[in-house]
Amino acid sequence: MVADLTGTSYCDVAAARMLLQMHHDAAIDGAQLRLVIPAGPVRRVLELLALDGQLDLYSGLGDAAGGPAGRRPSRLTRSW
Repeated sequence: MVADLTGTSYCDVAAARMLLQMHHDAAIDGAQLRLVIPAGPVRRVLELLALDGQLDLYSGLGDAAGGPAGRRPSRLTRSW
């Protein structure tokens, strides 16, 4: 399952918690939730909350849709 959050410009702790819950729910059902979140404020919030290591984050829709199941996504390089 792929969720494209490219157009999302704001993410608070409640939204991050919901994404983590969706990730866990998908795993329980034997699915994988792939989140398309390019570099920007939403991705930065997830990094600050240390969720970038728990969630399957992709920088583009093509990467998320084309990757084999179970493959860890490539990480964006951090720019501080």
